[in-house]
Amino acid sequence: MIGRREPGRLERDRFDLVVIGGGILGAFIAWDATLRGLRTALIERDDFAAGTSSASGRVLHGGLRSLQHLDVSAAAESLREREIIARLAPGLSRPLPFLFPASAAIADQVLLRTAAVVWKSFVRSAQGGLDSAARFARSVHDLEPSIGDWAPYGGLVVRDRQLISAERLVLAVLAAAVDGGAVAVNRVECQEILSSNGRVDGVRALDRESGNAFRVNAPWVLNAAGPWAAELWPAESGAPPPVSFARGIHLVADLPARKIALGLTWSEQSVGGKVPRSRRVFVMPWADSTLIGASFEPDGSISSGPIEPSADEILRFVTGMSRRWPALELDVDRVRYAVAGLYPIFGRGRWNPGTYAVASRPLVCDHLERGGPDGLITGISVKLTTARALAERMVDRVAARCDQALAPCSTASADPLPHALPSPVPGIGFGPLDDPAQASRLATAAAELEQARTLADVFLRRSTVGQHGIPARDVLEGAGTALASVLGWSAEEKESDILRFERFYGRPGQPGSDSEPGPGES
Repeated sequence: MIGRREPGRLERDRFDLVVIGGGILGAFIAWDATLRGLRTALIERDDFAAGTSSASGRVLHGGLRSLQHLDVSAAAESLREREIIARLAPGLSRPLPFLFPASAAIADQVLLRTAAVVWKSFVRSAQGGLDSAARFARSVHDLEPSIGDWAPYGGLVVRDRQLISAERLVLAVLAAAVDGGAVAVNRVECQEILSSNGRVDGVRALDRESGNAFRVNAPWVLNAAGPWAAELWPAESGAPPPVSFARGIHLVADLPARKIALGLTWSEQSVGGKVPRSRRVFVMPWADSTLIGASFEPDGSISSGPIEPSADEILRFVTGMSRRWPALELDVDRVRYAVAGLYPIFGRGRWNPGTYAVASRPLVCDHLERGGPDGLITGISVKLTTARALAERMVDRVAARCDQALAPCSTASADPLPHALPSPVPGIGFGPLDDPAQASRLATAAAELEQARTLADVFLRRSTVGQHGIPARDVLEGAGTALASVLGWSAEEKESDILRFERFYGRPGQPGSDSEPGPGES
């Protein structure tokens, strides 16, 4: 496990490498670097996996979209990385068939039939003859009778994988890094990347719980802060690359869970009505409900706090879905909760209203090549599926210029992650939780073993309990009392955190650790 928060170790110890960001990319970097023999520290200013990693579509993509754009190498990488993650964390994902309905247009049906043939051939070639289970189905009633009306003209059926918990995957990878000697601490913010004589020598950090500022010493810094990476861009490196961000939200709605996901085409006219644009919106089974997303909004401005969907944003998305697919029977009252994330768009400088295309390739910047300090590398991932491969590329850069000889990357061939479990407590799986005593055990273990500091940490990121809706009040009380015991909260602080978590379900939005001061924080 990750262990208790020990920010003092960051200041006392000497490291070879500091990772900024505790999402999926940062976790894989820390694990990769540790396996290669580098003394590694990771800092995350909020909670582990509290950013875009937890606001994704939770699909391990096999690369179909990349192949549609004729990017064969990107499709092959996605397919390969999907299988690697499925093997590393077999209990955290499951096969999920996707149906892309055909329209009445003959051309559309021919296109989807062709896509089935091409995709199946590609997967067989890439995986040495394995069947991809891609096919064009004239009738989909045999898949699930309830979706027959969604695809009267048939559709493309493709097998992919769904992540049951992206958060537990991040924590499992981080735990593997810590098992190898890394130090990982949440609620620690990087305020500045330090350098002297053209060489990185550490970061200035702030413990957001105690308010203590300190320095973490290391000759290498890998910036995996996602949308916030540019905040730490040194002036010597020139202007950051033209990276824009689109906002996207996912809704969890109280709709009947199906056995198959739907990939629906959202079409509309762009600003001025001149350029048609379309994108996919997915309707997927999720626990005992339905996950719908993502919306995309042009305004992807970066704020210092957590990314939360507004009530207007949710209403626009629900209204758009209901207008296009009334059979879904979606309305705001059925929204259990919503999460928001930012998705990169490279090379445009600003949002292009004529397209919803997002970046398909990650960004890696070695700042030395731009006139910046040696020892600083920034990476921005474009999808969770390929984060491990991006981490490998970034650590390869370190290995190429490191003073010591490093082992090659071994994360792709490593044994399955021992901590890839539904929760830190044996017996607490992926289902709901209605036992206050079990909730107490979960909260205690989450705080002592995985640095949980709030009920949102416990129920949304250290377990999947929150996926099933808000737990009963006695369950929240049991967990809150356990957190209070471990963290030294007062009765008022415990009640404040319970109310804050309840508001997540009253006003859909991802409860970040900094949306308002938490117990014990100033």
